[in-house]
Amino acid sequence: MLGLDIAEENRIAAKTRTRERHCFAPRGLAETENMAEALLDCKSITMKFGGLTAVNSFNLTLSRGELVGLIGPNGAGKTTAFNMITGVYTPTQNAIFFQGEQISGLKPYKITQRGIARTFQN
Repeated sequence: MLGLDIAEENRIAAKTRTRERHCFAPRGLAETENMAEALLDCKSITMKFGGLTAVNSFNLTLSRGELVGLIGPNGAGKTTAFNMITGVYTPTQNAIFFQGEQISGLKPYKITQRGIARTFQN
């Protein structure tokens, strides 16, 4: 790959995969002043399909007016995270809160009625 030995390449690849599975949203001034006003709060949510962990301990806190991106390679769990937030999947561990109310476990149409919706690229 980069002229490194196999062990070093594997170490770098594992470190990169670990980093890519976490989302770190920037903290705005308003959010640091009052964390209780989080618009969307994913608290260490996990999604498992049988023995496969698709998303592990995903944390995301968004304040009103904040804009963030979620990037990562194929298979990193981006779509699964969106599916949990929009109610397609219910996290197997922990909870999602929107405007202080728990929404994890609600049907997608109930989450849409509260103000969270998604679109597709096609």
